[in-house]
Order: sequence, then structure tokens, then C-alpha cells
Amino acid sequence: MLSASDLRERLIGAWSLVDIDFRIENATNDLVSYSDDTGTRGILLYTPDGYMSVQISQSSAPRSAIAVPGSVSEEAEVRTFIRGFIAYSGRFDIKEHKGRLHLMHFVELCNFPNGQGDVQERTADLEGDFLQLSTDTAISGMAEFQSATLRWKRIDIGV
Repeated sequence: MLSASDLRERLIGAWSLVDIDFRIENATNDLVSYSDDTGTRGILLYTPDGYMSVQISQSSAPRSAIAVPGSVSEEAEVRTFIRGFIAYSGRFDIKEHKGRLHLMHFVELCNFPNGQGDVQERTADLEGDFLQLSTDTAISGMAEFQSATLRWKRIDIGV
């Protein structure tokens, strides 16, 4: 198993979202697993000085007829953009807990205002150029228990 310092060193760089798997347990204890196959795209960055940034966007969202961001006037179009995009950034740290490495994202800036100040905790598994981040607990704000696993691939920039 990697140490926290080894994982920190190997995280540095840019990652591209490969896929997302969700698990939902509802009030009747039904367990549903599904993958996001809508063409969702994402970029995850870790810097040597301990900061991270992530942007995830549904590429299936329709293109806007508005050429200048911020000048959208149709409320339905604004809702579509908001629902199809999440971004946050802040410091990150790694801790070991019960034999697993946990990656902590300390959210300082988020496109969802209630997310600011949150700590997003993920179990982290790194194998080669693939990083898997999973929630161990329910995602806050969800009516049902929902957990997610996101798989990322290191972006080779050829330097």
C-alpha cells in the first residue's frame, strides 16, 4: 500500500474523468447501481503546494445560442447550465484511516454556495495512471443514501 506522502507526490498533475458509478439505497432499502454514461467530462488538478481544483460538466447539455457568458436570459437555460456543471477548489490533504488512504478536499470556492467550507472526503486508490476516488458516506444534501466512485486517468502532457 502507498503511504500518504507517496500518494501526495503521485497525485500532482492533471487527471481526466473516465467514469462515474453511483450507488443509491432508498427508503425501501433497494440498492441501485448505475453508471453515468451521458458523456460527462471532468478535469481534476493537484498542485505541489497542496491545492486542488475540479470541474465536471455534462457534455450532453445543449449548446447555448448566447455567445457571451453571463448574458443568458432564459431561466430554463440557466437551470440547465447549473444542473450540468460542478466546480470547486481548495486545499487538499491525505490521511490514513483503518488501513485506507483518505483524500480530503477542503472546499474554499464552489459554484454551489452551500459547498463552500465543506470537507469532501474520499477513499483514494491509485494504480498506475488511474486514480479511483470513492465516497464512504452519503453525499450531503441527498434524500437517499448515495455514494459515488469516480475514476480518473492521468493526463499525459508529454513534457
